[in-house]
Amino acid sequence: PKLKEWSKLKHSMAEYKSDTLLGFIGDDLRYVMVDAQADTLILGPRQVMIDSFNDWDDFASQLNAESKEGLDQCFQVAGLSWLWFVSEKAFVHNAILGLIVSSCASYLILILSTMNIVLASYAMLSIVGIVASVIAI
Repeated sequence: PKLKEWSKLKHSMAEYKSDTLLGFIGDDLRYVMVDAQADTLILGPRQVMIDSFNDWDDFASQLNAESKEGLDQCFQVAGLSWLWFVSEKAFVHNAILGLIVSSCASYLILILSTMNIVLASYAMLSIVGIVASVIAI
């Protein structure tokens, strides 16, 4: 009851005692959320984000292993930060797939329109060079 009363007070610790950080059902405390800051940049490079995610996940697993039964439900979330590196992987995969499909289709069209495989090959080589310089490969 004292902790629940404290969570309803208005004072300088308001951000640390909000209803989202302390979960009560009746007078029973059911969960506590701990807010921690990582030194990883939001929307940083994919590998850095994956490493940071794995470090936090390992930390949560370690807390669960060392906790008593009933208190071993720790998990970590980071809003959209962890979701972004999954999206980033899909963007890269789809870009590569798009390049492959469009290159094959354009090569076929060049062969059919010129009726000359040597000329179509030189044209395709030029197109691949231009695309490579634009996407900085």
